[in-house]
Amino acid sequence: MGRDFLIVAVAIGLTVASAGVAAPSNCKLVRIEEWPVRQERGHLIVDGAINGQKIGIILDTGAMKSLILRSAAARLGLERRWLKGYRAFGVGGETDLETAYVEEFKIGQAVRKGWRVVVAGEQDFGGDAAFLLGEDFFQKTDVEFDLAHNAVRLFQPKDCEGHSLAYWATDVVGEVEIDKIDGSRPWIGLTVRINGQPVKAVFDSGAGASLLDKRVAERLGVTPETSGVVGGGRTVGMGKKSVDVWIGRFQSFAIGNETIKDTTIKFADFLAQVPGDVPLEDRGPPMILGNDFLRAHRVLVAHSQRKFYFTHVGGPVFNAALPQWTPDAAQCAKGGQPTDAKIAACTRAIKSGQLSSENLGITYNNRGNAWVNYGEYDKAIADYDEAIRLNPQRALTYGNRGNAWYRNGDNDRAIADYDEAIRLNPLGAPDYFRRGLTQFWLGRFDASLLDLTESLRLNPNQSYAMIWRYLAQSRSGKPELAKSEFSAKLGPLDKAKWPTPIIDFLLGKSDPDALLKAAEHPDAESRRGQVCEAEFYVGEWHLLNLRLKEASDLLSRAEKTCPKTFIEYEAAVAELRRMTK
Repeated sequence: MGRDFLIVAVAIGLTVASAGVAAPSNCKLVRIEEWPVRQERGHLIVDGAINGQKIGIILDTGAMKSLILRSAAARLGLERRWLKGYRAFGVGGETDLETAYVEEFKIGQAVRKGWRVVVAGEQDFGGDAAFLLGEDFFQKTDVEFDLAHNAVRLFQPKDCEGHSLAYWATDVVGEVEIDKIDGSRPWIGLTVRINGQPVKAVFDSGAGASLLDKRVAERLGVTPETSGVVGGGRTVGMGKKSVDVWIGRFQSFAIGNETIKDTTIKFADFLAQVPGDVPLEDRGPPMILGNDFLRAHRVLVAHSQRKFYFTHVGGPVFNAALPQWTPDAAQCAKGGQPTDAKIAACTRAIKSGQLSSENLGITYNNRGNAWVNYGEYDKAIADYDEAIRLNPQRALTYGNRGNAWYRNGDNDRAIADYDEAIRLNPLGAPDYFRRGLTQFWLGRFDASLLDLTESLRLNPNQSYAMIWRYLAQSRSGKPELAKSEFSAKLGPLDKAKWPTPIIDFLLGKSDPDALLKAAEHPDAESRRGQVCEAEFYVGEWHLLNLRLKEASDLLSRAEKTCPKTFIEYEAAVAELRRMTK
């Protein structure tokens, strides 16, 4: 082990072996590590372990700090604590920060023990991905990305000032200066040129594809309305939201001595996801240089020299040439339209042959949702089956298929799908909510209470989850505790906003007549939904007080009048079925 790396090892908490690699002149690169890398879902993943459990480690130079994904922390059974006073942002907006204590972390031959690690991220990245190894690690070394040989190598240079470190190159080498990395700019910043104009970029090995900010694209003359621009679906990052992506054609892209003419680049309004109180200049560079660039190049990031070396190894630099989304797919994904028009748009998109595999799966899922609205549950399940075949790690589709199984009368398969959705995304509050409701329909009130409690822990701002938790706890034989906890969990309520009148009624602050009066609404559709809910929850109130005749009358009315997409319709059917046994 080189003495210099011992110092670095102490700084980043890893102990590893080293080997020598020759370079020109007296310059010598000491190879600290070589990791075999696999590429999955656009990520570069190295095998590792946390507390003896195998994990996938995403190599992410775009992450300012190494962290554990929140879904993985839950999957690994790590105890978490809130990290107060800190904020983090990424594509998709803000993510809450926690910490977890890791007894042992391994990557390659490196080991770190007794590490309190940041926990963040509102998305599950699929597979075994659990940890982002960020720039706080990589900036201590020089790192080479050699994806043609599925390898990433770490180096410590010796006497290399003024010498090129692209030791593999026999021809022309691209070279770009890296911006100074410090606390206010903790990323690998570069300057590229698009259509001849300088644009700041961040080298982000954690991004599956390069991405340009929408405002810069507009400044360069490319907007979503520009002729030839096509939709590129949606993308997610660390935040809770997904972001629309477009694919546009640009006259040129240049980095160092390399120029690409007439190329397509993805663009999105990703910097807008950072809150407005963060100045624009502090939101990060307006271009992400991602793994599509790495797949076409061999790259060495020389932190020691503030240089970015690269050589082209073949293939297109940006992989955005094929349309992955179509206007029909966009219409299929949009709400607020007639169901038959949505199904027709979905079907045209599916038959177009223009969708990527991932977006084809999303479109099957969206058509499945439309079939559910029609009550065609067998057709919905068939579409969800195909969506899962194409995107087997997408938790949302399992949850949707679970809903369809329940409505088709197969509760066991519904719960199995909710189980899988929760396994894939332990942070999915809606899946805990739906599983809790299904357990309630089946009369398993204790199990329902556990799921609804977890759903509220993950997302406290769910009025209906609070209502159903109260009902489940009451039906579990603890009505007084249910009312006390129901009241304690409530934040400030807008008295004029539905379903506040339901909550007031269940807490004994109003009577059935007052609730039914509050359900009136000038809009016929809103009135139908609110009256249906009011009658249902008054029926539940009668049931809790053992007034079975009154309960049966109101629940029967709810079954007849509630829209079949309403939870209260499903609940009324389940309650009446149970009452007749």
